[in-house]
Amino acid sequence: MKLLGRDIVINFLDTSAILNGAINIYDNIYISPIVLAELENIKTSIHKDDSLKYKARQAVRDILINKDILVKPISTKLIDKTFKEYPFLNNINDHRILCEALVLDKKVEPVNFITSDCALYEISKFVDLTTVTFLTDSYQEKNQEAFYCGYGKYYPTDDELVKLYAEGLNQNILNAKVNEYCEIFNHEGALSDILRWDGKSYQHLKYTNIENKTLGIKVAPRNLNQKMMFDLLQNPDIPIKLITGVYGSGKDYCALIHALNLIEKGKKNKLVFVRNLIDLKDTPQIGFLPNDIEQKIGWGLGPIKDILGGDEALEIFTSQNQIEAVNLGFCRGRSWENAIIYVTEGQNLTSSQIKLLISRLGEGSEIIINGDYHGQVDKEIFEKDNGIKAMQNKLVGQPMFGCIDLIKTERSKVAEMAGLLD
Repeated sequence: MKLLGRDIVINFLDTSAILNGAINIYDNIYISPIVLAELENIKTSIHKDDSLKYKARQAVRDILINKDILVKPISTKLIDKTFKEYPFLNNINDHRILCEALVLDKKVEPVNFITSDCALYEISKFVDLTTVTFLTDSYQEKNQEAFYCGYGKYYPTDDELVKLYAEGLNQNILNAKVNEYCEIFNHEGALSDILRWDGKSYQHLKYTNIENKTLGIKVAPRNLNQKMMFDLLQNPDIPIKLITGVYGSGKDYCALIHALNLIEKGKKNKLVFVRNLIDLKDTPQIGFLPNDIEQKIGWGLGPIKDILGGDEALEIFTSQNQIEAVNLGFCRGRSWENAIIYVTEGQNLTSSQIKLLISRLGEGSEIIINGDYHGQVDKEIFEKDNGIKAMQNKLVGQPMFGCIDLIKTERSKVAEMAGLLD
């Protein structure tokens, strides 16, 4: 950000505004070193609740990686001089931050001072700032159900790194959520480690490549997020797995190969394939399909047919009771033991439908739900009541739940071009 001329407005954020999500709203941001120090104190304070510490930690990460956010100290002499101009100000952090904004406003560029602190907002109206903005809780409330991707980027200090590894990874130094994957970056911005907090200790990734000898398929992760997905899929201690991501990111392919591999090795009895048969958004309905239930739901089995090589191979697996295709409407009353319930197109499910499916899990069973909540919801009901969103709001932090979001299309270079149409 270049602060030249008088045609750029500096959005000066105080600590309360940052904790209220202002970094995600404004451009041309200036942050006082005092604010950064306050965020660091919140992160490590034993008197702050976990949710506030999480916001502070996330804000510090965002500030460190965003090159367009300016953090620069201002002359103490200029700040002290400003205090003398406004005798009702006290030498406390909030008022020093306000004085920094005043110095910038007079000496550099017009300042929009942004705060969510009611008292500071009232005081700021009595000083000579170009603009003062009170950021209400509306933004935070609107985004309190924000999409959780299952991982976070962490930039620990030297002291935090020493504590993290010196304690044998047994303390939650990073304040990570249970089953959150933590990308650890060093001071140069390079990735140095990936850990998952299991609620008791930090664990290194423990995945292996997935191989199915029957199908002659061997799959290895192609990117960092897929490595986390492989680790999640292969963890039997997390029976409820949510995999979200963009088109072509490997949600169906990798997860189905994993499920079929467990069946081949005798670790699971069968794969229960579930899909809510919803017509694609903005396409005409084809009406009631004829024939029996297997033929009626057959069109929804595309992902598994692609992997198996067609209808004939699918019939072999179903005849051996290794794959069972189930209509969502017929799930009530069922109970599956030592099985993998695989749910595709999960974005087209309501919270009650997700609840129904999870409640079908018997002893030794797991459920894998995949979906693309980013842009493939096909009916208005799923926008108002979305099962994936409900899982994230209610299950994040539970030891038996894990999720990962895949952000890169791996299907082909051609498929990547679809992203240009967003």
